[in-house]
Amino acid sequence: MRPDRARPLLILAVDGRLAQGLVRICQDRGLHRVTVPAGASEEDPTLDALIARHAAWAIIDAAGLDADAAGREDSGAARPVCADRAGRIAAACARAGLPLLTFSSDRVFDGSLGRPADEADPVRPDGPYAHGVAASEARIRSRHPRALIVRPGLVFDAPDPAFAAVPLRDAHGEGTETPPGQPELLSVSYLPDLAHAALDLLIDDVSGPWHLVNRGAVDRDAALAEITHGVAGHSPTAVGSGILRINRALTSTRGLLMPTRASALQRFRDAVAAASPLAVRQAAE
Repeated sequence: MRPDRARPLLILAVDGRLAQGLVRICQDRGLHRVTVPAGASEEDPTLDALIARHAAWAIIDAAGLDADAAGREDSGAARPVCADRAGRIAAACARAGLPLLTFSSDRVFDGSLGRPADEADPVRPDGPYAHGVAASEARIRSRHPRALIVRPGLVFDAPDPAFAAVPLRDAHGEGTETPPGQPELLSVSYLPDLAHAALDLLIDDVSGPWHLVNRGAVDRDAALAEITHGVAGHSPTAVGSGILRINRALTSTRGLLMPTRASALQRFRDAVAAASPLAVRQAAE
């Protein structure tokens, strides 16, 4: 589906730092868009009226981007309305006959496969947050079978001056459901790569789950050290010792659309270097 330049892309839940990064990419691509804060106009029939008023050609629910970072930080956080909200949005899009792009998480897999999970693998959530995400996915697919559900890895982006006060561990979700010290392998998703790939799939009218990660799995502690190194300007210490027992990395049988992790990290460091010193310093504190 090629976007009609006279009709906007409707983006929901744009309050968070990562969601704002997605909006920035849409702006860079010249996509006409209408943004809606989290919680606004997400109840029936208000959402139906919102879609009709703006005559959107597609809907993006960006809530999952920042919710995943929060879920990694506080894995036990209860989200009782998560699946209900996702279902309402999916149903409204289906009634309007519009494509829906939504963001899920690698946390729908418990890491017990012993290899990277692909789209054909059944979800195996572990913990309250992961169960909430898996329930949301199921609700979306039941209400809107043509929805595009993107599963990223650990999402990271260069500091944004508007969110410079967000601590690094909050911004990139340092907390996980994995017990401290237990080794874990995961994938990362650099936000610009993730946003461009997801938008391309949305425009191409792709549906179903798709894993969008930068190629090359990495130890969780090593990934966090690499991100911290790019922001704080110091060399990472030795990390990732021990035998890997949890593999939450993702791969795709539908297509590996994003560049390598090494490429993403280099462009991330370049973006950090181009940011204001104050923003970098505050984001690293």
